[in-house]
Amino acid sequence: MGGLIARQRSARLEVCVLAVTDGDAAYDPDGDEDLANVRRVEQDSAVAHLGLAAPIVRLGLPDGKVPEYEASLIDSIRHHIDQDCLVVAPWRKDCHPDHEAVGRAARAAAVAEGATLVSSMFWAWHYRSVKSLDSVDVLELPMSPEERADKRTAIECHHSQFDSWNGSDPILNDELLTPALWPSEYFIAEHD
Repeated sequence: MGGLIARQRSARLEVCVLAVTDGDAAYDPDGDEDLANVRRVEQDSAVAHLGLAAPIVRLGLPDGKVPEYEASLIDSIRHHIDQDCLVVAPWRKDCHPDHEAVGRAARAAAVAEGATLVSSMFWAWHYRSVKSLDSVDVLELPMSPEERADKRTAIECHHSQFDSWNGSDPILNDELLTPALWPSEYFIAEHD
């Protein structure tokens, strides 16, 4: 959703990024504090490239265990939104337990506060069929060349995802990133 963040910031709209986890269990299910530190720096650098000056709000939930904290996550999200907000969160069907839990929590928080919610997809592009999108409203955000360049630069900040970490294979490769580099971003309009 880097293009959307860049667009909002260029329009001088306030953007608040909530980092639910630090991604420390990406290579080790028990977590890796060194990786968490690297991931935080990468995230800060990425959002700075998108024009975000405010610090990322870090919730610090355990990576890989977000479903266990879904109720408290709803409260955390509600604390940062109101009825005038556009909330963007992973889709409730994004084929990753943490993403799906965040999507459910964001939906519950948005409904409770009367905010507008749209969902983004990452893993769904790779693991769901196109037919699974037939029953949802997909919104397209065409990006300008500048927004695409800003988004690419932000993505490239995440070296720990593209390079080997302590001998492990990288999490992301060119194939997995293809949808993130399309000329448009796509969101699912969430309705009650």
